[in-house]
Amino acid sequence: MAFGVAMFAPVCLIENDGFGKLSVKKQAKDILDRIIEPVVVVSVVGPHRTGKSYLVNLLAGLQTGFSLGYTIESETKGIWMWCIPHPTKKGHTLVLLDTEGLGDVQEKEKNDKWIFCLAVLLSSVLVYNSLGVIDDEAVEKLHYVTELPENIRVKAEGDEDESAEFMHVFPSFVWAVQDFDLEFEIEDEWMTSDEYLESALKLKKGHSLGTQRYNLPRRCLCEFFAQKKCFLFPRPAYRKYMRRLEDLSDETLDSRFLHQAHTFCSYIYDNAQPKTVRGHTITGTALGNLAEIYVEAISSGNVICLENAVVSLAKIQNVRAVDQARQIYKEEMLRMAQPPLDPDQLSRIHTLAEEKAIKVFINMSFSDKDQIYQKELMEKIHHEYQHMCLQNHQAFLMQCRKVLEYSFYPLELKISDGSYLRPGGYRQYRALLNQLISDYRARTESQIKHEEALWMFLQGKEDVGNQILQADESLSAAEQEKEVQILKNEILQQHQRGLEEQKHLEEQIIQQMKRNQEKIRRDDDQALKAKHKHEEASWMIWKGNKDVGNKIVQADESLSAVEQEKEGKSLGSPPRAESSTGQPTSESAEEFTPELIQTVDEDKHKNTYRFVSPHAGQFQCSLTSLVFVMDGEGEVLYRVVSWDPRLLDGLGQIQPVGPLYDIDCFNGSISRLHLPHCEIFSEGDNMDGLAVAHFTAGNIEIIQPIKVTETHVMIDIRDLSLFGLLWMKIFSPPISGQVLLFLRTLPVEEREKILNVHLLPGNIPVPEVQLCHRDKKYIETTSKCQLFFEREYSLCCQPENFQVQPTSEIFDHSNFGPNYHPTFEVFLGVHVREVGLAILDKAENGREVWSRQRILLTAPSQGVEDHRLTPGSEFVDALRGDLIQKVSSVMAIADSLMSERMITDELYNEVHNADTNQRKMRLLFRALDSGGASVKAEFYRLLMENEPRLVHELESRHSESSGPQ
Repeated sequence: MAFGVAMFAPVCLIENDGFGKLSVKKQAKDILDRIIEPVVVVSVVGPHRTGKSYLVNLLAGLQTGFSLGYTIESETKGIWMWCIPHPTKKGHTLVLLDTEGLGDVQEKEKNDKWIFCLAVLLSSVLVYNSLGVIDDEAVEKLHYVTELPENIRVKAEGDEDESAEFMHVFPSFVWAVQDFDLEFEIEDEWMTSDEYLESALKLKKGHSLGTQRYNLPRRCLCEFFAQKKCFLFPRPAYRKYMRRLEDLSDETLDSRFLHQAHTFCSYIYDNAQPKTVRGHTITGTALGNLAEIYVEAISSGNVICLENAVVSLAKIQNVRAVDQARQIYKEEMLRMAQPPLDPDQLSRIHTLAEEKAIKVFINMSFSDKDQIYQKELMEKIHHEYQHMCLQNHQAFLMQCRKVLEYSFYPLELKISDGSYLRPGGYRQYRALLNQLISDYRARTESQIKHEEALWMFLQGKEDVGNQILQADESLSAAEQEKEVQILKNEILQQHQRGLEEQKHLEEQIIQQMKRNQEKIRRDDDQALKAKHKHEEASWMIWKGNKDVGNKIVQADESLSAVEQEKEGKSLGSPPRAESSTGQPTSESAEEFTPELIQTVDEDKHKNTYRFVSPHAGQFQCSLTSLVFVMDGEGEVLYRVVSWDPRLLDGLGQIQPVGPLYDIDCFNGSISRLHLPHCEIFSEGDNMDGLAVAHFTAGNIEIIQPIKVTETHVMIDIRDLSLFGLLWMKIFSPPISGQVLLFLRTLPVEEREKILNVHLLPGNIPVPEVQLCHRDKKYIETTSKCQLFFEREYSLCCQPENFQVQPTSEIFDHSNFGPNYHPTFEVFLGVHVREVGLAILDKAENGREVWSRQRILLTAPSQGVEDHRLTPGSEFVDALRGDLIQKVSSVMAIADSLMSERMITDELYNEVHNADTNQRKMRLLFRALDSGGASVKAEFYRLLMENEPRLVHELESRHSESSGPQ
């Protein structure tokens, strides 16, 4: 179910304050706002104390939920709501509405009619609940149906009677009769419950006032509701048990009642259609807006006009769709595009973000046939992209300025010490300037904005050049004047190069946007056509022309045969028989090893996995065990991101049981996803505790699996973003776990080293943990074990004289990354070469769940950093003393190393707390020494960014001192 707060109890949707005022409650509206899938709305109305709430609880599949009233005072006030995943319609939410009793002794009659009107207008199915039999008194209590024409109008203009139109806009009608004890026969003939209802609604002949009063409610029921159904429930239990009905087990309830309850629920699940308004299928968001529009009309003293409501709803939905889609675009761009980026790469990211935004808009939009709001969205996206391009250009400009600063440092030194303020100095100045310009262009040839940056630099040096020129007495006045003109011409020429570069960039962006927009426009037009076809077909079916509606779908050439079948099913066509071959399993997938690359937003402390699908089929990642079912060729990028605890607020006992994956697909599509789980099920165990959380646009959709195997959870997907496994029940089974070991070597003077022991779920990819602890050595050993969440474990070490901390630890659901903290730490002597370890389950009297008698700490590290020397590492090693004394940007460098997980939290805090830069650098060298050549090379790169002059000065001095004597 696509909403942010799972509901474990009903909430008030429309409050009735008892003084004639109705209002939509914010809590319920917020819940509906997060439901972005179609809703099936079932309302239960009827006199008070007739068992309405118990009937709604039956539909929810629970004994308790809506309060049951056993006294003359009604328990339910206003309209209460409960949203649950639809039991049989995948991708739909079932919204159950329980209304206050009609004719409540404590309520005013005028509010009853509005409660009844709201239930009718908000529902897909209206269930009227009563006691005993359907007789004159029972029909008379339903007099509210006769008042509907006074309170509801279909069209905004015209005075004619519109009651004939009600059949096309009202829900289907179900009469549920409780405590029915009569025999099903009239005049010695047995009849069905539907025939019983038909008999009760039969009109009398004649024109007397009495006959007209008798016929009026019956005529309204027959003319206003196209579909009518009746269910007759016997008394569920003996009268003495009725006060605690919600506590009774199925064994205590009457078997006839249980059979009828099952039949009733099955009918509602299978036949209640998604809620529509004038042919438009609406989501929870639209349902909440609709409730507010209706309540506002009632509060204003007006009749409810459906035509005006559609106009208001369309405006609200489309404005929100534009805002939501624009926000999606901005979030995607911020997540994937961190300047500076190659313009082509930025354009590809823009295209992907734009496609996602438009998909969101199309799914959320409502009756935007003239594409007014979509054009508004495109303009806003265009503005955002222009802003991002400007930011990207500025980032390149800053990058080029840093290169300029570094490249022209030798020139700056000579200018500052007055080397050129002498005869012949100007020609020397120009010679070095031209040489450095050539060097700079060679370095930045592939970077955009390099010509503009050079122009700005040369413009800033114009006065300096003139000063040197005037001080050069070896040049005559004519020669000096000539040089001044040459210098001005060169600056003008450079300015022209910068302008041409900018013009070329703008033309390139315009061409890219035209190509992208043309492709997206074609795709969007097709999607919108399909949506409008569906709405038109829904409208025809809604009006009773089912065959016409299905023909519209079949005539739509933009839909494939599979899509036409899906549309037919959603419109009520009989489903096609399933294939006997069943679903393909994860075991049949073709295995691939992904390419490991840096994320496009340069978030270097995360792995990004890349897979290029050569054709349609199933493909399983050898590193993460994810399975992608591809529709054809395509490029897939995926990575592990952090589970934000706030995402699961309000979900009760629901817990994550797998990594949270961020998945994107370029130039292709994924139709199904198999996520690896680590739960261990015994034969006969129910696997329905597993589900998948899908996060998009700040909302959470709980996706029910199409199948759960021993290794994977399979789901169909429509949109890509964040996916993670959830466990939906209180008690969880054992899981397949893993024990990973990382050795942290401290400086020699510490005379010890630390072995980090990680207890992790088995579906955590090992490369993710290795990357998080790249400053440590990974000790490879057999790692599989069986663990329980929320159990306490301890670590036993041999020899026993080594300190282990903590003494025990709870294995919880917080181990899904991207920061994998050790469960235990073992403090070892610096010369220890091997240890023995065991993990003990304290809940089972210290039973060993994993043990290894010999773990070699001197074994080569698997899959960790390559420690070969690099120029950066040689620089750090050779100039340690100078770096300790002269580096001033220690914390800026430490921040970057920390973000890349190249130093530990503890060491970072020590560096931060040191009182001088010299002490900070000495501490930082611990990480540089233990991390090896790659960490030193990264330090060198960061130092070059922050203090290029210092690097140039130290490199020059080191070069001179290490040269030939």
